[in-house]
Parts: sequence; C-alpha cells; structure tokens
Amino acid sequence: MAHRYFRVRIRLLRTEDGGRQTPIGRKHLFHCDIGATWRGMPVFHDAHVILDGRSGLGPGDEGTARLEPLNPELWKEVQVGRTFNLHEGRAQRGVGEILEIVDE
Repeated sequence: MAHRYFRVRIRLLRTEDGGRQTPIGRKHLFHCDIGATWRGMPVFHDAHVILDGRSGLGPGDEGTARLEPLNPELWKEVQVGRTFNLHEGRAQRGVGEILEIVDE
C-alpha cells in the first residue's frame, strides 16, 4: 500500500486573531478540519505538519510543509486546492491549502 502525504501551504493565525502566542516547531501535530462530520458535528483528523526549510513558523506567518495524516485512509476524498482549518483542541490556529498529493 502506498504511503500518502500532502504538500501544503499553511498560514498561522495572528495571536490577536485567536492564534498561538508562540511559534510551532519544525514538526507539529494539528487537528485538521477537512469537512468530515458525524451526527452533524465536525470531526477533526490528526496530522503532522513538517515545515519545509525552516525550524519554526510564528503567529501570522505563512509557509509550505509536508502534511502527514495519522490515518491517511480518512483523507481519500481530499483534492488539490482544498482548504482546511488547523486546530489545537477546538481552537482554530491556522488555515491550510492542499498543493499536491503524493503517493510513495
């Protein structure tokens, strides 16, 4: 079975807009809202975000990354161009956009 990951562009919310107060490191676990629901409520799917060519990303900053879902089978319907929200707990911390789908 192929290993699936996504090339993404992410933008963290500014602190004053409800974002983090500190930067994320090179690898960070987010809960991603890709539009899934259960009984009418949003369901988040966990994924590691691994930054490209930088050691951190601060509030309000944008960068590209590799997104590795913990359960890639739940991401089958996600297509290039899809936007999604990044959460820590229920709090939204950023937004992302799928740039490329990679199956290795």
